[in-house]
Amino acid sequence: MIAPKEHWHVLGAGAIGCLTASHLQHAGVSVTLLTRPGQMPEHLKAGLHLHHRQSTRQLQIPAIDTDSAEEISALLITTKAMQVADAFLSVRTQLQRDAPVVLMHNGMGVLEDLQATFPDIRFSCATTTEGAYINDQAHLIYSGEGGYRFGCEGQADAPAWFHSLQAALPDCHWDDNIQASLWRKLVINAAINPLTVLYQCRNGELLENETYRRHAQLLCEEIARLCQAAGHGQLADQVWHIVSKVMQGTAKNQSSMLQDIRAGRPSEVDFITGYLCRFAHQRNLDCPLNETLLKEIRAMDNSQ
Repeated sequence: MIAPKEHWHVLGAGAIGCLTASHLQHAGVSVTLLTRPGQMPEHLKAGLHLHHRQSTRQLQIPAIDTDSAEEISALLITTKAMQVADAFLSVRTQLQRDAPVVLMHNGMGVLEDLQATFPDIRFSCATTTEGAYINDQAHLIYSGEGGYRFGCEGQADAPAWFHSLQAALPDCHWDDNIQASLWRKLVINAAINPLTVLYQCRNGELLENETYRRHAQLLCEEIARLCQAAGHGQLADQVWHIVSKVMQGTAKNQSSMLQDIRAGRPSEVDFITGYLCRFAHQRNLDCPLNETLLKEIRAMDNSQ
């Protein structure tokens, strides 16, 4: 157990937000989950049930809506990418001066917009390889053990507020090149999620089915060229190796994008595949496979 320092508010009570909050609470860090006003999630109403391996335990993590939050000394935003800006605005006035604000979501592009709008706030970013989902019984399933990377562009050394997180979260490190870690996560999401939606399959089926596998390999080759253009040459050389390893390790998982489409929720495709397409267009690069996937999944989003 560690001595609590900042009181962390985790804004976004989905699977990853709840899992991260549970890690913090278990380690003795003071934490509160923040939800939308009048929309307390079903999985929090009677206490959060966490399933991990063969055990189940009920957690009592404080959860309030954003209207009830008073002063916020440290904020971690774990909403969907398209909800981050509105989520931040909903608590902007409750933030203490110099409070750390960390964005942890799939996809890219949100940080640049927030920095332009709020130049007085130094946003940090985080990414995780942890796996979790909410099942049909509204229980939190901890489906894959991973790690966390935090960082802020231009800041090599970890700030003081990071130390309580590092002690509480599994395999947690300050990354002096957070953009490389964000691109790595982007690559994984862009290579797996859209294809699972297209073929309506679990991650592992992209390796098992010969047609799906060949499509994934060609997509990875295209993504690798974009990585190279972004200055991530080492990542470019490893795209298929990294992606296929994740497919194998999460073979039984449904991607978050597939879960969203099946549940009738908007997907994050504009912040994943869409981000890559915008990156390519700005540099006059071709990315036909990503463009086709973006068009098809946008059509699914619009039809809901």
